[in-house]
Amino acid sequence: MTAVTVFHLNPNWLPGGFVGVDIFFVISGFLISSMLIADLETGAFRFSDFYWRRAKRLLPALFATLLATFVCSTIMMSPAALASAGASTVFSVLSVSNIYFWMQTGYFDAASITKPLLHTWSLGVEEQFYFLWPAMLYLLFRTTKARSNLLFFIAVVSVASLAASYFFSDRAANATFFLLPFRVFEFGIGAIASFATSTKTRSARVSNLGALAGAGLILLALLAFNEQTPFPSWYALAPTIGTALVIFFGPGTIAASALSQRPLVEIGRRSYSLYLVHWPIIVFFTMGKHGELTNLDRLIAAVVIFFAAAALYHFVEVKFRYGLSTEQKTRRFAIGFVACSLALVGTATSANLTNGWPWRLPAEVARQLQPFDTKKNYVLNNTVGREPFSQEPGIKVLIVGDSHQADFFNAVYLNMASFPDIEFRSMRLDDACFFMFAPTVTTAPQITQEVRALCNKEVPDFKTSARSRDADYVVISTKWDNIGVEHLRDFTSWVRSQSSFGKLVVLGNTVEFRPVPDLIREYGRVDDAVGLSKYAAKNRDHRTDITNARLAALTSELALPFFRKDRWICGEDGSACDIVDANGNMNIFDYGHWTLTGAEFYGRRIASSDLAAMMEQRQYVLAR
Repeated sequence: MTAVTVFHLNPNWLPGGFVGVDIFFVISGFLISSMLIADLETGAFRFSDFYWRRAKRLLPALFATLLATFVCSTIMMSPAALASAGASTVFSVLSVSNIYFWMQTGYFDAASITKPLLHTWSLGVEEQFYFLWPAMLYLLFRTTKARSNLLFFIAVVSVASLAASYFFSDRAANATFFLLPFRVFEFGIGAIASFATSTKTRSARVSNLGALAGAGLILLALLAFNEQTPFPSWYALAPTIGTALVIFFGPGTIAASALSQRPLVEIGRRSYSLYLVHWPIIVFFTMGKHGELTNLDRLIAAVVIFFAAAALYHFVEVKFRYGLSTEQKTRRFAIGFVACSLALVGTATSANLTNGWPWRLPAEVARQLQPFDTKKNYVLNNTVGREPFSQEPGIKVLIVGDSHQADFFNAVYLNMASFPDIEFRSMRLDDACFFMFAPTVTTAPQITQEVRALCNKEVPDFKTSARSRDADYVVISTKWDNIGVEHLRDFTSWVRSQSSFGKLVVLGNTVEFRPVPDLIREYGRVDDAVGLSKYAAKNRDHRTDITNARLAALTSELALPFFRKDRWICGEDGSACDIVDANGNMNIFDYGHWTLTGAEFYGRRIASSDLAAMMEQRQYVLAR
């Protein structure tokens, strides 16, 4: 779990560190299967004993973490974020947080840094495995006691799980990441290793080479994999088979000797506590710093994580795991645990159902941060802007992109009086689809089946639509990602090859923040728009500046007009970002999407911008 912690502190330090979870699954499969099969063969297996041992091992430290995390969430989070934290707390108590996060978000999404219990997804998977695996082996053992039959069953289940993980990896990526059926093969590989270790002895040379090969596979995954790797799929075989090889060949090898050094052993003992505390601390540390952490911040966070893990291990994990020696203590623990569970679930449910306890905040701030209905306050109408251009004379502008094309369309539509000679229309065309305009369509792994399915609909619509052919300008308003930037040249070449298509105009990424409701909660006032705007400017995410710089250079090379949205939001000097209007109404409702109030607000600035002047005068200049 140390690898996972390092990855979460800074992915650049260990880009494949997330495979630490997969290594842990293999080890769990090995240990649990070894114990179960041994007990089944000797007749010592009891379901009650098994689940009691698991409960003592896992639950006290987990519930201490959940309680501390919920308290910190209550202090530091906006109502919407606390409501979400309340829901994730309940799902974590019920050991199904992996299902909750599967429905909510992707593990590598930017929003993950606002979810302090996201890491409990793996505990949900593990606890579900612990619930199902003993029953499966017990029933199978009653049918046949032959080890070969047990091994065959585990192998078949593992192969089926791996095949499903591979097949659905680009069709349902979140499901394959978060859900147990697509992870069973990792536990199964560990279980198979438990059979193999009981077979014949091997020479020291073979054992050392085998353990070294396993360590090499693990190291390959840690260093070569990254957030773009389709995972788990067959890529997970590298760390999982590597771990199995280390287990299989490990005893008496150089690798085993290295791993048995006291510092590593002590870290291993505390690995569960380390995993529990590391992510909430990183999340709250990031919230407290009001922005991306520096390397010094990360090192300080690492020290805090180390001491918090040590405290959790000594005062909770060890105490409850080894300190329940009498029946009376056991009974007290069980009663207290159930009572605490009910209290935590009830409190967290209250926070969720009341939309995050808004009474914690000043009344006016709480009013602004009430649950945001995007259907009423973000979407104008599903049909507005989708109709063909009229036959009337005038300038015709088609806006394409992802959800941010809707932002830009809303802005100009709500200020139509300022554009008397321009007709605006919109069309969904995600910049991730620009790869389909390349002469040779790429098969890069980061282009998933889900993206291809989206693009297989959007690209033909764009190529054949009358709106595309009739437009004088095609304005790209999107949240640019690497695929879009890399293939903008291909998209530009294709559009320019179509004589009937309009001239391309590129808009940069919008300004991004931590969720704006969090900024408002931190500032504590909405009646001071000037002060809040300056506070927002200090807390903007400057990573978008890197993408905008790439776009500026590329559009200059391609002779495309390029305009920066951040100047409409934060002014020319970037010293004040208007995230609320003069009446304290939110202009942005999440990291960067505009409310209808915000769209109207920013639209007035767009109407007086160089972009509007260029289109109104039918020019095509390389404005910045």
